[in-house]
Amino acid sequence: PPSSVPHLSSSPSSSPSSSSPLSQWGLRRRTSSAAQQEMESIQGLIEESRGERREMQSILGWINNLDLDWDHVTDLNQEIRDGRLLLQVLDKVSPGVVQWKRVNRPPPALSVFKKVENCNYCVDLGRDAKFSLVGIAGKDF
Repeated sequence: PPSSVPHLSSSPSSSPSSSSPLSQWGLRRRTSSAAQQEMESIQGLIEESRGERREMQSILGWINNLDLDWDHVTDLNQEIRDGRLLLQVLDKVSPGVVQWKRVNRPPPALSVFKKVENCNYCVDLGRDAKFSLVGIAGKDF
């Protein structure tokens, strides 16, 4: 019995034209160089992701070995949002640099504004330490 799905021919004589089975679905054949470029692009993204993951693991390992007053850090993106972890890191690396009276500490929850104040204080301390923080503000954390 005939099928309602067109047969895709793999013969070399079939060319992508308006009457080919591929064109019935709005598809066209990819050249091998285009497919190769896409594969190389995907492989590059995978390697970049692996490199970022290794870098993040190194940073997390370094922070966890600083003997901070903090539980084990596993998600840096989440744990720096209120600025307190970064302030502890700065104070551990340069003891006494953080004026803890300026730091907003949470009752059960810290407001967004208080978190940004802490992060702005981190940026101020970083600039005082001559870190290059061009275009970075506390809200970026």
